[in-house]
Amino acid sequence: MNTDAIKLAQSELNRLFNANIKVDGIAGKNTKIALHKVTVLPTDWNTDRKLVGVIQYVATMEGIDAGAIDGKWGPQTESAYTELSY
Repeated sequence: MNTDAIKLAQSELNRLFNANIKVDGIAGKNTKIALHKVTVLPTDWNTDRKLVGVIQYVATMEGIDAGAIDGKWGPQTESAYTELSY
């Protein structure tokens, strides 16, 4: 996962869950803690998969087709990420 995608996920964690984490593109301790607030994501997913899941979740909430919220980066997630980034 690239740093820009992590930054997008971090920004959304701050916006939706009042996470108050630094948007730096590094999935550090505070980002991992904030990911636990996203109850729609399975707890057994690793950090990268949860970050992708956040992007998919946000896209879905914004009416953007990101496919299933499965934590896997595929063509639909890529398209949704691009749309969210603008």
